[in-house]
Amino acid sequence: MKYIMKIFFFLIFVLTINSYSQTVVNGQFVVTNKSGSAYTVKIQINSNTGTNALGTSTLIFNYDTAALSFPRTPVSGTNYTFLNFSGGNYTAATITRPVKNEIWLNIDLQNSNNGTLVTKYPGWIDVATITFNIIGSVDSASLSWQPNNTNWGIFDADNATLWANAVFTNLNTQTLTSFTPSVSQIPNDYTLYQNYPNPFNPSTQIKFGIPKSSLVNIKIFDITGKVVATLINDHKEAGFYSISFNASNLSSGVYFYKITANDFSQVRKMVLLK
Repeated sequence: MKYIMKIFFFLIFVLTINSYSQTVVNGQFVVTNKSGSAYTVKIQINSNTGTNALGTSTLIFNYDTAALSFPRTPVSGTNYTFLNFSGGNYTAATITRPVKNEIWLNIDLQNSNNGTLVTKYPGWIDVATITFNIIGSVDSASLSWQPNNTNWGIFDADNATLWANAVFTNLNTQTLTSFTPSVSQIPNDYTLYQNYPNPFNPSTQIKFGIPKSSLVNIKIFDITGKVVATLINDHKEAGFYSISFNASNLSSGVYFYKITANDFSQVRKMVLLK
């Protein structure tokens, strides 16, 4: 009996260890450009390990057809561009639209166990950019991940081990942004300006300047330190930029916005007053 109990507890221990060691994956949308009738969004993911490579996977999300349109047969280089996980050991990744409001990102690793590593949280790795046509008000647009879709699956590079879904942040009114560079002059230093207007309801402008090409990240935090929006996470050339932040879905209160660019970091406070 003691022998059986030892085996039982050993199996429980092994299962527990395996559950804690499972790779989990996060995802987010980042708006990178709004120009005329075009709206470009970048898809990004990360994992809890930083040591696991991505295998054959299908990521699915819905988009608001009242505000955005996307062709039935999208064309690579025109409607979308894969930034990683395509070519080399991967076949050419594709994006398909099987139904009107649903987009699939299809990644196919041919050479198992020789995929591209997924960046460890809190960093991000770019998957693809997608360009929509604007047909309505982007202030009411949304992109929503569909991890419960039966065709969804994110696999390790062995093409057999399924990763667990962690936090997939949808793009909604509060995170829809646009930015307009003004490069008539180059700033001498990194600068994050006070948002205007402040207090604001529901939109405000956040301006920053970078003296050289940099990876720029700007996030919004609530009073508890929780990230409520990521406004930008992309490489930008030297110049001044202005980002529009829409907080329609947030409650009144004090919020903080933080910029990180190369070795520079700065935080400012703003007040949403409804």
